[in-house]
Parts: sequence; C-alpha cells; structure tokens
Amino acid sequence: MTIEPRVIRPEFSYKGSLSEHPLPEILFTINQYRVPGVLTFTHKHECKRLFLRDGHIIFAASNLKEDELGDFLLRCGKIDRVQYAVASRILKDSIRKRIGQILVEMNAIEESDLRWAVRAHQQSILWSLFNWNNGITVFNIGNFKQTEAILLDLTIPRAIIDGIRNMSQAKKIISYVGNRKTLLEQDPDAQLTLELYNPDESEREILRMVDGLTTLYEICSTSPHGPHETAKILYAFWILKLIRTKDDVHGVRIASSLASSRFA
Repeated sequence: MTIEPRVIRPEFSYKGSLSEHPLPEILFTINQYRVPGVLTFTHKHECKRLFLRDGHIIFAASNLKEDELGDFLLRCGKIDRVQYAVASRILKDSIRKRIGQILVEMNAIEESDLRWAVRAHQQSILWSLFNWNNGITVFNIGNFKQTEAILLDLTIPRAIIDGIRNMSQAKKIISYVGNRKTLLEQDPDAQLTLELYNPDESEREILRMVDGLTTLYEICSTSPHGPHETAKILYAFWILKLIRTKDDVHGVRIASSLASSRFA
C-alpha cells in the first residue's frame, strides 16, 4: 500500500460498530457530506481501509496476506506459483519496486493488464467489507497523501450498489427493507437519479417494478432476475433513498442516527 494512511489534520471522526450500522449506511452518510477521509475497519487481527474523496472511493487497502496483489493474481489464474515465488523473492530485495511492476518486468503479465489487475484487486478488498457483520469502524476526516499511480476511483453510490450485489446473506438483506407485506414506492426522481449511477438493465427493470401497489414479496418472487438478486438491488435502492416503504422516513433515520453519534 503506497497511499499513506495518516490523515492530514483530521477535523472530525466517527466511531461505531458494523453490527449497528452496516457499511452501506455509513457510505451513504459520508457521500451526503462529501468529506475526504479514511474509513478504517478492524476485527480481531484484520484491518482494512477505504480512502475517500469528493464522493469517490479512491483506494482500498488491507493488512491480510490473502488480500495482497500477488495472492489475488494467483487466485485469478493470471500468474502461477513459480512466478509468484520468484516475484516475491525479488520484492524482498527491492526498496521501491512493487510486485506488479516486478511481474511485468518478468513478462509474467502484460503491462496493459496491470491497470485491470490493480483495480480488480482493490475492488475485491472493497467487496469483502460488505460481508463484514462485526467489527469497529472509524472514519477520520481530512486529506491524505496520495502517491498511487493506479486508483480504484469508484463513485460511492455505484460502490454501494455493486457492493450490496456482492453480499452473500440475501435473507438478512431483505429484512432491512421490510417484510413480505411491505409496500414500496419510488422517490419522485428515482429513475432520473438512478441514471447518474450508470445502471444496468436489471437495475432499471427492478426499479420499475416498485409502484407503491406491489409488496416486497411480490416484487422479489416475480422478478425475472431471481429473488435473491432482486432483494439485494432493492436494498441498495433503499439505502440510496431511491425507494421507500410507504409513510417511512428511513433516510432521515439513517442520516440522523449516524450524524448524531460521533460523526460530526
């Protein structure tokens, strides 16, 4: 990791538990404030960080060996074990070189593939955090040093949608939105707002199914995209306030509960 984790002149901080406030809720609130800073997640020996600026997730980092770039490329089948071992030995003797650069010099991967590899590697760290149900979250607000050449640079709303679609517990996810009899309705500007998030056709179709008359169960059971995938997308829309349950003020609840509890 070459983005310095030290935050320059932090102004505010938020500290909380992922069991109380899942990552999508935290990211949504940060996006509303549009403040730069570093989100740090810790659970036992694990520590992962997200660097945020101007409504974008700039970079993701982890202290776990399985989250290192070399391990990621090995799992993806982009390099073999011999190439990884050789590159790792060179890395130990190098002060400034990174393993991606070493693998390119070894002709183990093409230079043109390195940008994809680094971005996909950072995405895998980010997606893994959406499946953390426990752990402590700390958000230090302030600018950070940036020296990394290849960045994730993903908008927070798109990260929320894609991250939730990578979550594994669909039954728990749908419980956040409501029960089988819950009626959902769109925000008046929902369809226009969704287009700002570069949606795919499945997301457009599921949003159109939210009409204020169809229950949560009916939407999930009749969706052509399957109940689990539909539940995830609906949860993402609910977090982003594109949809709501009738007579619900969940957006105010989320924002106020985080803002009043050590965020600002």
